[in-house]
Amino acid sequence: MQRSVLRDVVATIVVSGLAACVVLVAWSAWSLWVTPTGETRTALAFIAEVFSASQRGLAAIVVCCAIAIVGVVGTIRRFRDSLTQFQDTLARMPTMRSKSDATQPRATNYHEAQALARAVDDVQKAFSERESRFERSKLRLRDQLNQRTQEANEAGARAYQLAMVDPLTKLPNRAMLNEALDSAIADALSHRTTACVLFIDVDHFKRLNDTLGHELGDRVLQHVATTLRTNLREIDSAARLGGDEFVVVIRNLPLESAKSIVERYLGNVYTALRNPIDVGDRSTLVTLSIGAALYPSDGNDGPALLRAADAAMYVAKQKGRNRADWYVKERERSAADVSKREQALREAIANRQLVVAYQPQVRADDGIPVGLEALVRWQHPTSGLIMPGEFISLAEKSGLIVPLGQRVLEQAFTHAKRWNARDLNMRISVNLSIRQLEQQGWTESLQLLLEKFDLSPGMIDLEITESVISDDPVAMEKTLRKLSERGFTLSLDDFGTGFSSLNYLARFPFDHVKIDRQFINDIGSEASRNVVQSIIALGHTLKMRTIAEGVETPQQFRILREMGCDEIQGFFVAEAMPADEVLGWWQQRVETTQFLSQQEAMLGVENVHPISAGRSTSAMQP
Repeated sequence: MQRSVLRDVVATIVVSGLAACVVLVAWSAWSLWVTPTGETRTALAFIAEVFSASQRGLAAIVVCCAIAIVGVVGTIRRFRDSLTQFQDTLARMPTMRSKSDATQPRATNYHEAQALARAVDDVQKAFSERESRFERSKLRLRDQLNQRTQEANEAGARAYQLAMVDPLTKLPNRAMLNEALDSAIADALSHRTTACVLFIDVDHFKRLNDTLGHELGDRVLQHVATTLRTNLREIDSAARLGGDEFVVVIRNLPLESAKSIVERYLGNVYTALRNPIDVGDRSTLVTLSIGAALYPSDGNDGPALLRAADAAMYVAKQKGRNRADWYVKERERSAADVSKREQALREAIANRQLVVAYQPQVRADDGIPVGLEALVRWQHPTSGLIMPGEFISLAEKSGLIVPLGQRVLEQAFTHAKRWNARDLNMRISVNLSIRQLEQQGWTESLQLLLEKFDLSPGMIDLEITESVISDDPVAMEKTLRKLSERGFTLSLDDFGTGFSSLNYLARFPFDHVKIDRQFINDIGSEASRNVVQSIIALGHTLKMRTIAEGVETPQQFRILREMGCDEIQGFFVAEAMPADEVLGWWQQRVETTQFLSQQEAMLGVENVHPISAGRSTSAMQP
């Protein structure tokens, strides 16, 4: 550092001296140039004169620079010595201070002590303020922590409520039910007792929900939940699986009296639901179908008990609903038989063993044929011809009704195209299943099938039973209106045997109403005649044609004709026949009917009517 300073100072002095010399030389040259001498000078002579004039000045400048350099060097040396001494002093200062403190006057120590005390007080005061702020912050943080903990506990309780409890009925949901089942089984195993699982379904809840509305339907579910829970012991539990399904777990039952205790509970539940309940401004009757299963005889774990109780509940529904049924293991063997028959039916559809027969429909006043109802048969390779009553129900339950129905439609449309080429103007009636109507895009596929066979929708009559409509009236009304708008004719089949029949006739776009055969069979009684007469009158009032099915005797035909029934079908007209026989029968019936009508008109014959002409005399089929 010192060398750098010395170098900078010397350089400054030298540069300043050189600048002074240049100025001196320039000034001397200017003075000689402007002073006239009267003689001519050469350049070299002029330069020599300039150097001579400035010689003394240059020497003085050099001397001054040398003196300045010597002074600067000395000054720097003294500065360096002073700096070194100062650094040494600083290095020795702690030792010197400690030695000199003992020799300083007491007054100096007193003042310093006071200053030190004041400093300590200031430090303590600052520390106290910081400690106070820290305590306040700690209390504030603790309050916030307690508040957040409480909020977390409340959120956890709400999450548990949502995860484990049904929000509508406040009953445990499926997750908590599994825990209750496991606990009940563990108790039964340790205490050598038994446990019972009840699977409960509200009868016709979908229809009830559509009729009353979803809000009032929810109130029905709440009433059922309250009834189930009220009649239970504290150790038992009831849960809602979802929709209109509930499960009750009754635990720690003595082995010898388990069924009697459960049946007593079921009796209390059915008694509580015996009277209609008020829902809003309306009253409705709620019934339950219940299946019961016991541990360990009907299942060794929760899922097995639930399956067994569910199977028993399904049996209760099949037996007419509004009842309870115990699980029976023998039904499993029956289920195995059903599985075999289901597989056989699946193979029959794939191997085209299903055939379609046709039963004619004729006008009641003159006997002219107007349509054919397509009826499916199973041509079994070993059992022979199987009637639909033996496999349609199986097809419905297994879902095979959809491919089966598609097969019937394809065969019916194939035959209709053939007959349509002969200008016979036949109407083909086909029965529909709820599974077909519920299938996504089924109406569009039906339209494409018509276009494939080049048929008019007006030639196709779609028959729907009341049971199909009652499952979901709102959706069915939308679907049927779409079919009607596309030109299909619609018939309400088995009229009078379902629920809210008059309501369906008024709401849905039916073209025909079919009178069920059970009324026709008893038409000799006054009560049945009155029912049939009312159906015919109601159908005509709503601008619908009436069709009586199952007409088998001349007496039944005569009564129906007198009542004004529009069309009839049954063994009195003709049995269901293969497709190959339809064309010949149809042409013969038209020709015979026309001939007999002409003869009757000319001869006034009253004891012969064309309806009976050419009637099949083969044995009746179910």
